[in-house]
Amino acid sequence: MERLKYLAYHETHHAARDYAGFLSGKRHHILLNSVVSEGLADTFALEQYPSDYVCSYVIYDEYEARRWFKKMKKMHQTEYPSSWLFGGDGKPKFVAYKVGRYIVAEAKKRYPKLNATKLLHVDYRRVIRLAGLK
Repeated sequence: MERLKYLAYHETHHAARDYAGFLSGKRHHILLNSVVSEGLADTFALEQYPSDYVCSYVIYDEYEARRWFKKMKKMHQTEYPSSWLFGGDGKPKFVAYKVGRYIVAEAKKRYPKLNATKLLHVDYRRVIRLAGLK
């Protein structure tokens, strides 16, 4: 039941951001946009339902996330293998989610009044800038 509640909040954020599955118009999935969207969705789930399960699920290692962010930002791609989201091929499990949570957490550290709802329609590049990441 805990996982279902987490997923409901997570997927609701994607739907509200208009970033669920297929994108409308001529928009494409870009790796860092997907990463930030996953981080925002996880952060929203945690903000709305801060259970022990969600807290344990959304944990990440800051050093690992920072290292993978540096690799991801070099890949401004619209085509990328699923291992960049879910892990595998030498990448940690759920790497995009961990990096996304790191980016959002860094933005919230710099701007404590921010939350996933306020960042709902903010472009991924701006979220990265708010995080102070280059």
